[in-house]
Amino acid sequence: LVPTTSPDDVTIIDDSPTSVRVCWQPPSFSGGVITEYLILYSTDKLMMNFVKLPVYNGNLCAHVTKLSESTEYFFRVSASTGRGAGPFTENIRKVTRKGLYLIILI
Repeated sequence: LVPTTSPDDVTIIDDSPTSVRVCWQPPSFSGGVITEYLILYSTDKLMMNFVKLPVYNGNLCAHVTKLSESTEYFFRVSASTGRGAGPFTENIRKVTRKGLYLIILI
């Protein structure tokens, strides 16, 4: 069977101005052994153009890197079994933080 629900309790935490950590819990109704999670992310709310980040080995967190600072992103997560993928979460909005710059005046 495939998961009938999306992963639960998705959280997105700043790692740096250009990276975040996405974490989740397995779906309530997994349909079997989860073999992969898939993160989609984009600056496009409609997710017409997105980046795919597969996550294996039962990991429940992933680092998303090479983001732009001070930029709005939308994330979705799904789970898969050997029989196929379950539904994605709704969009989860995250704005990356602004970088800190040190200016030395001489």
